[in-house]
Amino acid sequence: MKALSEEQIIEALNHDLIAELSAVEMYGAHAEAISEEAIVQGVRAILSVEEGHAHEFVCTQEGMLELCEAIGTGNVGLLLDSFHWYTSHGTKEDIHKLCDALLVDVHINDGVEGRGPDEQIDGERRLPGETGVIDLALFLQGLKEAGYTGPVTPEPFSEELRRLPAEDAIRKAAEAVLRVWGEAGI
Repeated sequence: MKALSEEQIIEALNHDLIAELSAVEMYGAHAEAISEEAIVQGVRAILSVEEGHAHEFVCTQEGMLELCEAIGTGNVGLLLDSFHWYTSHGTKEDIHKLCDALLVDVHINDGVEGRGPDEQIDGERRLPGETGVIDLALFLQGLKEAGYTGPVTPEPFSEELRRLPAEDAIRKAAEAVLRVWGEAGI
């Protein structure tokens, strides 16, 4: 399929014309308009890899990087989540393909014990390092080697943590993050 120009894409989207657009071109045209406004405001836009999405390119790091490139505004990057990295069978080499400019945010968490990458459930995650299912030392070392300097945030989806008073939940999450950073030598 021949790639369309930006003008052709926008015309097709604005006028409901029938056009052969790849999903990347279509998403890129919409996201570019949003990210251009974000540039004016000094904001970076975040894209995230999601397994099982209807558009296959959203399911892979390569596809999302292609979308960042198609948008072409320079302020769009990835949210790298250790859970999605694990469930997509990510490697340290995948992290090395990234650089600080391509990463906007990082979430760390752990998987449920006794489940492999293809058996994990997105809404069921553990505190970083809680089960050791996800090799967070390898993940964090890869980020350091890739030159990432942005935020790293714990993102457990845990009923146990939700039931705790806020201060206790924060303390437990902070302890988990510090422990995995120590294990990674960071």
